[in-house]
Amino acid sequence: MSVSKINQLMQERRKVHEQMTDLKKEVFGGDEKRTFTADEEAKWAKLDSRYDELDKQIGIEERHLERERTIAGQQAPAELRGDQPKGGMAPEERAAKYGSALKDYLINGVRDMSEESRSVLVRPQFANDEKRTMVTTNAASAGFLINNEYGNQLIEIMKHYGGMFRAVGTRPNEAGEQVPNVLRTSTGAPWSTPRMDDTANIGEIIGENVAASDQDLAGDRFELGSYIFSSKAIKLSYAQLQDDAFNITSYINRVSGTRIGRRANVAFTVGTGTNEPTGIIEDAQDSGVTFAANGAGLSQDDFIDAELSVDEAYRQMGKWMFATETLKILRKMEDTEGRKLWEPSVKAGVPSLFMGREYVINDDLPTIATSSNKSILFGDFSYYTIRMVQDLMVLRANERYIEQFVVGFFGYQRMDGKLSVPQAVKYMSVA
Repeated sequence: MSVSKINQLMQERRKVHEQMTDLKKEVFGGDEKRTFTADEEAKWAKLDSRYDELDKQIGIEERHLERERTIAGQQAPAELRGDQPKGGMAPEERAAKYGSALKDYLINGVRDMSEESRSVLVRPQFANDEKRTMVTTNAASAGFLINNEYGNQLIEIMKHYGGMFRAVGTRPNEAGEQVPNVLRTSTGAPWSTPRMDDTANIGEIIGENVAASDQDLAGDRFELGSYIFSSKAIKLSYAQLQDDAFNITSYINRVSGTRIGRRANVAFTVGTGTNEPTGIIEDAQDSGVTFAANGAGLSQDDFIDAELSVDEAYRQMGKWMFATETLKILRKMEDTEGRKLWEPSVKAGVPSLFMGREYVINDDLPTIATSSNKSILFGDFSYYTIRMVQDLMVLRANERYIEQFVVGFFGYQRMDGKLSVPQAVKYMSVA
């Protein structure tokens, strides 16, 4: 198959697209609001099917041509391969091109986006870990994975709507930059790793020429899967899409992050582990401290006991976690000398403290109003492992809501979570 033949197929695809555009204008472009007639719907379906056939054929021919050139010891030309040498573009320029291409896709969809934008979104250097970002070649349902720059923005948005993303904190990357403390994997295959708590074991002093004793590590293994979290449909009118002042990329990212973040936080907090992640309260251990509903009888001594029930190895970075309704009660508590246990921040950037420790608000934790609730946690929450498979996937549904004259967007993120070291976090419960 020659390059000229591929170009012919592309030209035919463009003509089909133009016919579909003309038909859409004929139906929706006038002042009169109406839907497809039976004949128009049949014509649209025929054109839509032909477009998909051509799109699929072009993809097959391009891949076949690339294989032939590779076998012949040649590289496919850049315009077909959608690639260029690494380092050939400054990060700022790459980010700008990616953002522009993503906006083009969100506004116009795969069919109507420019060929330049399409090539940008499927080029490895605009993605992460050398993976291509287009998840399907079916033009009617094609979607793209958001790269790490936008993926990290998604996590930042999630932090505002879920305490677990704030609680796990950040870590330095290879460049020394602080990035979300999230495990990112390129595939959704089960991820298994040892889970160890060796705090009960100690070394030994031995004499000269004396063999060291054996001591197995205390622990087991834990596994993380990949559950699919959806934003549900995000509907936008064609008028909004055509508004140059409307920042669609930011809007889709914000709404997806809000919706997925809220649902994920529920799972990472109280999830049962059956068809959803295992929430932190499922694996956290009992501090042995209980109290009456609504905090009746709670004292400073109870919080001291809970804090010291956590091994020093995990206590050093320990924080409290509770819901807003619980904080309302805790803020009024005093020590034996009449001083508040809660200390307000007196400087920007410095957090308020409870019992001299930072705390995380997580409104998906049970409150202290009801018995049997595990409502207050203390420990090192960085031991709760959140796994994210690749990055946010955005799909644009062109025809699903066509009668409403709106376009639907769907955000998907595959994630799982589990407390890797149960001893790192302890809970206080309502008796």
